[in-house]
Amino acid sequence: MDGILGGYIDRTFCVRIERDAIWPLNGGFATRVTLMGEFIVENLYIGPVSTKGPMIAAHLYPLTFNGGDKTAHVYIDDEGTLVPMITDPLPIGLDGSRGLIVTGYVSIDSSGVVGTQLEQEGWSAFYTQGNDAGNVDKSKSDIDGKPYTPAGLASIAVEMVEAYYTPPKEATGFYTPPHPSP
Repeated sequence: MDGILGGYIDRTFCVRIERDAIWPLNGGFATRVTLMGEFIVENLYIGPVSTKGPMIAAHLYPLTFNGGDKTAHVYIDDEGTLVPMITDPLPIGLDGSRGLIVTGYVSIDSSGVVGTQLEQEGWSAFYTQGNDAGNVDKSKSDIDGKPYTPAGLASIAVEMVEAYYTPPKEATGFYTPPHPSP
């Protein structure tokens, strides 16, 4: 992230990642997202872009934190450094052949300071007022029917989206290869 921006209290952010910015396009074993800022995130989702339009998710998968929490406190440390908040791995890989959408709600009970990225090729950020994170159609809000507002940024709060391409147990050292039967 190359900056921070306040004022995102009671807002839903949406980050669209174009297919050209995703490599490889096929999903792995699991997917996780890294957030940055000083806010409380509720209802964070990720999903592949639908064939119905570039701002519509085919499906939104809920992401969790710390073993199943749907809410997380993303924070800045005492020295002013953004501290990464990484989701639990979503136990599926996502097909990025049409792009990905990451969307989340910044709680009214938080400071609303989000990490921002001004430029990132193939990324674009949008927002709307209220909790609209579960709405698959990001071309318009379920709350008031208005279109999402372009933020003029590549990303709001989302630092990274990554996938595991080796079995997660193997990557953490807990993988035991199968033994032949006697």
